[in-house]
Amino acid sequence: MKRGAASARQLKAAKQKAAELAKLLRRQARRPFVLEITGTPKAGKTTLISLVDGFLRDAGWRVHVLKERAGACPLPMKGHFLFNTWTTGTMLAALIDAVDRDDDLVILDRGVFDALIWLEIQKHQGQVSNEEARKFRDFVMIERWRGLTDATCTVKVDAAVSMKRENEHRLLPRTGSVMNSKTLPQFNAALAALKKRHAKDFKFVELSNGGTANDGAFKLVGRILQQTRDWADPEIAVIPRESAQALVPSRVRAWTGQLWRDMSRHVEFRKRSSVENDDAWVQLLACGAQVFDKEVFLSIRRRQRSQLPSERDNSARVWQGCHVHRAPRLDVSELSSQLLARLRDDLHLGELVSKPRPLGVVWTPSDSEPGHLGVFFKVPVEQRIATFLDEKEFRTNGRGYKRESSFVAPDELSPGNLRSKGYTVEQWSLEVLKAKWLP
Repeated sequence: MKRGAASARQLKAAKQKAAELAKLLRRQARRPFVLEITGTPKAGKTTLISLVDGFLRDAGWRVHVLKERAGACPLPMKGHFLFNTWTTGTMLAALIDAVDRDDDLVILDRGVFDALIWLEIQKHQGQVSNEEARKFRDFVMIERWRGLTDATCTVKVDAAVSMKRENEHRLLPRTGSVMNSKTLPQFNAALAALKKRHAKDFKFVELSNGGTANDGAFKLVGRILQQTRDWADPEIAVIPRESAQALVPSRVRAWTGQLWRDMSRHVEFRKRSSVENDDAWVQLLACGAQVFDKEVFLSIRRRQRSQLPSERDNSARVWQGCHVHRAPRLDVSELSSQLLARLRDDLHLGELVSKPRPLGVVWTPSDSEPGHLGVFFKVPVEQRIATFLDEKEFRTNGRGYKRESSFVAPDELSPGNLRSKGYTVEQWSLEVLKAKWLP
């Protein structure tokens, strides 16, 4: 980043803050943070991306820039509906791949929101019918991929400024299918209208026309640091360790309504980073064991080659879970709702029609997971879901574990039987099996 965007002292402080945040992202983020940058053609997006990319890389971030697809599109007519369709489809494919990689930040040069802007223009120009526009909009707004964009930065300049920048290095001015005095104002009008319409669907960062490119880049870096911290370090439910010891004195405790009433009185919400290494607090996890026709969903987590040999064992578990995030009202229904959302995400399910039933709580303070207490649910699944999940492999390109899954009968879940197949049994799964809570 060049001088002028901020003082040397401000830059140094921002770089230190970014370096510290990079460590938190490696510990807690489940995928890269995704920032879309869009705006008026010739508004300076390429320069902005280059400045932000360079600054964060210098601070130790792993940044992946997904370049806009327009330049690679083989269709000749820019601004056409088919052009928008091609660029949107290839952008989504690249984004789905990028969020599964081991980066900290993905910068998306024109993404979902940009596709909506061009759709609005094409509808205004009569290129698409209302029905086509609705179907295209519904597709790009599907939560699975719209929700992958965590922040959207818009950069807007007047049409006259865009045309001046387009032609400042040409002896003979020229116009194109996009770079002309009619389309550019339409773009800006569509951008403004869609920001109002989708204020609740996207988290917008707006950069004004004033100031230098360095000013805008420094402002955007500040917003990225704040939003990534809020995103990767949410407030989670915790209880004091001494309360956990009183509530669960013997590793497992079967569920009763009174147990939850007693537990909920001790629940507080703290930033995850503030309790990760604080022995005074125990973090709550909502844990689900999925069952179908008296069989239990077994997940095998295969260690990565990059880990130490002693850590490469293949761990078998009968549950998946998540931290419990702050909610207006924390009750058993909210815990099961957050759990189902995580299961849908982790297992690539469009829906999971189920009524989880609480089984009890597990805490192993002297063994594994001493800083977590699991609230366990039995999650019945439909046959179609069980069929889809049975004998599946969940592969990644760098984040998390490679996993295999299957539904197995209870007699196959004995530690001895699993060890004979080369698997170690995760401690909480052992406790749940010994308690005979399943199937």
